[in-house]
Amino acid sequence: MGKVIITGASGSIGRVVTKEMLLRGHDVVMACRNLDKARNVLDAIARQILREDPDGAVGLASRVEILRLDLEDSTSIRSFVDSLKGCGVSALFNNAGMINKEFELNSDGVERTMAVNFIG
Repeated sequence: MGKVIITGASGSIGRVVTKEMLLRGHDVVMACRNLDKARNVLDAIARQILREDPDGAVGLASRVEILRLDLEDSTSIRSFVDSLKGCGVSALFNNAGMINKEFELNSDGVERTMAVNFIG
């Protein structure tokens, strides 16, 4: 079975999906822009799983990988993809997204909302 990649795994929906995939025995890649936030979310998930299903917590740390992914930045996307080479992927949960109130371009000259939600 390959890994389940969850973009935006440190947000509210991503957190729930991460937890549920782990409880169902999947290996998970938490693809997040903010690694510190992702680690805190994973710690909270681990504590919750331990309380609810102690058997489900066995080997949890070895089944989760936190990788940096900023969908606004093409260099970050390439680096993320390169880090997955040779890794089987069974599912991708495209959860990351944003809405900007103001028109702004990213470093690649693409409007930020479009860069994250569609191109990334």
